[in-house]
Amino acid sequence: MADQNAKIAAAIYAAAPQIRRNVQIAMHDIQAARAAVAKFVGQVPANMATDAATIYSYGLRQIGFTGPIEHPAAARTIFETLARNPEARRRMATDSAPAAAGFAKRFPNALPLKVV
Repeated sequence: MADQNAKIAAAIYAAAPQIRRNVQIAMHDIQAARAAVAKFVGQVPANMATDAATIYSYGLRQIGFTGPIEHPAAARTIFETLARNPEARRRMATDSAPAAAGFAKRFPNALPLKVV
């Protein structure tokens, strides 16, 4: 039992520098996200500090983005694009029925996608 405890302690001690580095990176990302979002929407609530993607998603909602955010990592890129170019909000491309109909008219011989 003592041998097993020693192995566990050694493993924890060996992993500590990497864990510390990961926490530092995460905290840096959170602070950068808070600063970036605050420029456009004001102070970010303190309970938003779970991760950077949550903060960017909050910023997107505050500037009026109503589209889906399929992957949390995309929130930063979407926020930065829309914050720098407010005109992009009005002309941002998203999937929609009218676009699909237009595609079908332009390419009548294209095979439709099948859901499997």
